[in-house]
Amino acid sequence: EKLRGSFSFAVYDNTKKEIEIKESKIEGIPYLDKAKMSKVQIEELTNICEEILRKVNEIFWDVFDDNTIEVVEETTAADIEDWDSLTHITLISEVENAFGFTFAMKDVLGMKNVGEMLDIIENNVK
Repeated sequence: EKLRGSFSFAVYDNTKKEIEIKESKIEGIPYLDKAKMSKVQIEELTNICEEILRKVNEIFWDVFDDNTIEVVEETTAADIEDWDSLTHITLISEVENAFGFTFAMKDVLGMKNVGEMLDIIENNVK
């Protein structure tokens, strides 16, 4: 089992030994072996992912002026009525501002769902 994306901090086990980072089958996206992680470490990573998703949901509420929207990893533009190419650019801009990074053009063009957006955010959050 893998966690989405990578994180910008080292993870250590109870003996302060750095936990191995393996390569996933998705090219270039490392994952952490949860079997080698403590319950607290897994919980911390889960909290980070949940906080990012919460913040992304708030961005969607603001951009679409609709606080009933609840995006999940599988959410696509087809799932939200007003999500067109112009709104997509607005979303990208708002996410960049909220998380303090700039998407690469290849990432913007390649995003197929919110989960892919979350992966990119997680890889860029410092």
